[in-house]
Amino acid sequence: CCRAVAEKYPEINYEEVIIDNCCMM
Repeated sequence: CCRAVAEKYPEINYEEVIIDNCCMM
């Protein structure tokens, strides 16, 4: 899931994407 989001938003750092996913949980 994290990788899919990272591909959609390449401008966002991978670490930031993981943090966003944790917040959604």
